[in-house]
Amino acid sequence: MIPFVLLFIITALFIQQYSRRGDLRGLDASMSSSVVITEPDQEFELSVLLRNRTIRFFPFLKLRIYIPEGLTFPKLKKGVLNKAASGGYELVMTTWLLPRQQLRIDIPTVISARGRYFTNGLNIAAGDFIGLNEMSTRYDDFVEIVCLPREADRSQALEIAGGFPGDLSVNRFIFEDPVLTIGYREYTGREPMRQISWTRSAQSGQLMVKEMDHTLESSVTVVVNIETSGEDAQANMEKAYSMARYVCRELEDRHLNYSFVTNAVSTGSVKSFGFVGEGLGRTHFGYILEGLGRACYLTSKSCRQVLMEAVRRSSGSYGLVFITAGDEAGQCAEARRQASRAGLQILCINAGGEI
Repeated sequence: MIPFVLLFIITALFIQQYSRRGDLRGLDASMSSSVVITEPDQEFELSVLLRNRTIRFFPFLKLRIYIPEGLTFPKLKKGVLNKAASGGYELVMTTWLLPRQQLRIDIPTVISARGRYFTNGLNIAAGDFIGLNEMSTRYDDFVEIVCLPREADRSQALEIAGGFPGDLSVNRFIFEDPVLTIGYREYTGREPMRQISWTRSAQSGQLMVKEMDHTLESSVTVVVNIETSGEDAQANMEKAYSMARYVCRELEDRHLNYSFVTNAVSTGSVKSFGFVGEGLGRTHFGYILEGLGRACYLTSKSCRQVLMEAVRRSSGSYGLVFITAGDEAGQCAEARRQASRAGLQILCINAGGEI
């Protein structure tokens, strides 16, 4: 029994002395995300990759992952979330590494609020075999995730837009093609069924189709103004971003070309977000969505200036969809005046109104 105890003590002391040798050189760590752009409340994974390039055994490793506020971990089973002194939080996890071992830790993560988020690197501390000493090193591996705005629903759009006397209804402006019916003629069998006028067909006793005037180009300019003030300014800007997503998606669904103009400042990789030329499709829509996700609460120009730019760039367009975060300074009235002078139809949506 005594020889066994002595052998155990000698072995433990040897491992303890061995584990104290050197520092954390040879231990690599990196962070990544399974997505760069995410939807609100959509689960994705933050991953930490540890790689032991040495023949040393690390019996105890403590990871401190620095994360911003807004990230939640609904399925976290191991680890502790602490408030960080520098702001945000630190997620504390423990593990160990064998010689030449590689370990990947996937952390299911959710973001609920629109915006741009950065992880702030991680710190790894390694303890000796007995736990008396600790060595640590920091890895400045930053990860960016952009969360897109939630989309306002149709009932919100109808209710908000309905509050402006004299404006076109959302149904008429967005949900119908901007073309004019100039007459009717007999159905030949080559026209699409949606072009048949059932009322006129019933009156004449034979199938009749609408003759359409396509001189009006099926294009719209979406204008987003976030120049506003007051206690609810940022909340109203968020509503404007959500409403902008809704309007653009409706235009996409109806295959109507549209351009996009805003005075919101977008940070990061999206360039020239202030004006996105006329287009349609996944790339066009995705570019605008990413810009809305990266948009902050700063304005690049006044409401009047962004309206003037929108009108100037709307040559040949059917009209404007003007979305404003607030109407304290009469922005909607100004938008109507400028649209009227340019001969454009306009739909005004005050996202800062009651929903």
